[in-house]
Amino acid sequence: MKSHEKLLEEYEDALFSLLMEPVAEQEGAAALEENEQLKNNPSAAVPEEMTRAGLRTIRREFSKRRGKRVLEIAGRAFGHVAVFLLFSTLCFATVCAAMPEVRVRTLNLIIEMSEVATNLTLGGSSEINAPQNSPQSTGVQTGPGSALAEDGTLGGYQMPELPEEYEILIEERSSRGFYVRYSAGEDSVLTFRVDRAGPSGVNIDTEDAQLIENVTIHGYDGIYVEKDNVLHLVWGDTDQGYLINILATGITRDDIFSYAEIMKFIK
Repeated sequence: MKSHEKLLEEYEDALFSLLMEPVAEQEGAAALEENEQLKNNPSAAVPEEMTRAGLRTIRREFSKRRGKRVLEIAGRAFGHVAVFLLFSTLCFATVCAAMPEVRVRTLNLIIEMSEVATNLTLGGSSEINAPQNSPQSTGVQTGPGSALAEDGTLGGYQMPELPEEYEILIEERSSRGFYVRYSAGEDSVLTFRVDRAGPSGVNIDTEDAQLIENVTIHGYDGIYVEKDNVLHLVWGDTDQGYLINILATGITRDDIFSYAEIMKFIK
């Protein structure tokens, strides 16, 4: 059974509710009426600029929270990517430092043309050690009569079999590479040159040339030039680090390209 004090407290609450009910109804009706008046009164509306400012504030705060979350996720992802890239770079640098053939394969043929000449170089060649079959690496005596090997190769490249009338005029091996010139008469000269990659590259006289053509030999980029009955074909072997030249007079375009197809690196 409830105590007297408890019953008295509940009675007072109920009496207060009964007394305040008419007042609440009146206040509610007045609030509804005022609300209708405000809705129908344009001057009571919230200014558009204030509404836009409020929306901007809401968006800005939301963007801050969302941006912070995105940055946290991106930071973790970037950390993983950075570690992967660093590991890949170190692996590639280690391989390049340990394997000369890999360093050679990173070369690119660069062709620079001017009004009077065209220069061909192998990009990055200054950082490449001498190829294993080069004069610098073998320690073989250089000079006249030392370009062609006993097996007939020139700097490791297979040489074409020339007609019997061709005779060797000059044969030389130097720090730059290998050079041999043949002649079958005054109007028929054929020169083969295998130049080691270097900063100077190869210069071709292309001023007023009748034909300048970009070519591909054995998958390597090169250039073919015809000027005053002189044919000049050069391509860059980016695998071995050599620029191969064929300079000729007294033969045809088909002849010089057939010789080039035979000149493959074999050792």
